[in-house]
Amino acid sequence: MHCRTMKLGNMKRYLSAVLAATLVAGLTACGGGVSQASSSSGSASSSSSGSASPSASPTKTSRPVPDVAGKTFAEAYKVLSAAGFYGSAYGKDGKKWTHTTPDASIVVVSTNPAAGTVSATEDIEIHVGITEAEHAAVAKAAADAKKAAADAAAKAAAAPKVPTEYSSALSKAGSYSRNMHMSKAGIYDQLTSQYGEKFSPEAAQYAVDNLKTDYNANALAKAKSYQSSMSMSPAAIYDQLVSQYGEKFTPEEANYAVQNLN
Repeated sequence: MHCRTMKLGNMKRYLSAVLAATLVAGLTACGGGVSQASSSSGSASSSSSGSASPSASPTKTSRPVPDVAGKTFAEAYKVLSAAGFYGSAYGKDGKKWTHTTPDASIVVVSTNPAAGTVSATEDIEIHVGITEAEHAAVAKAAADAKKAAADAAAKAAAAPKVPTEYSSALSKAGSYSRNMHMSKAGIYDQLTSQYGEKFSPEAAQYAVDNLKTDYNANALAKAKSYQSSMSMSPAAIYDQLVSQYGEKFTPEEANYAVQNLN
């Protein structure tokens, strides 16, 4: 009986020791988890705090505006861009150019801010001595002139080539008109005469049709010649001017001549 009582006492002490060891092990495990969680939480908090910290924003740098006066707009724009500026064209009316760009014939007058000014702004006004409207008008006039020249050249190229005989007849007709003050009919007869120039009727007709001259002036010059060299009356001069055996001027041309004699 005594031995059984001792065995029961030993077993109780054994179970108490096992229970105590189990509780210690459990508390130790819980403490490590808490510590680890706390450590992880601290790291995450630290990491989150570090990533949320804002970075410092860059500041604009002040620099002097280059002197571009006298340069073309394209040259000025390039110089300003190299210095970190952005240039826009402004006319002498103070208005910004919005539809076109100044060409190489236009030079810069000034800038705003002025050359040498230390500026942090990126936008620079490039002032030129002409408005955008004036520039557009000049450009249109140049384009119209170029088109007209091209059209004239195309027309000349498309026109039939004038035969050499025709050109020669026209040149000779001009000579008779300038030097001898002949009528249109008189020039034609001289060009086709077998005792004269012997041009073909077609060449002679081309010549008198394309000759640019004033036959009234020719008739008056002839009339003055008859008056000064032969002392003829106005009526006789008229008859000589319209005669088919004389000068062959038209009645209108002859009448103009006698009416304008001194």
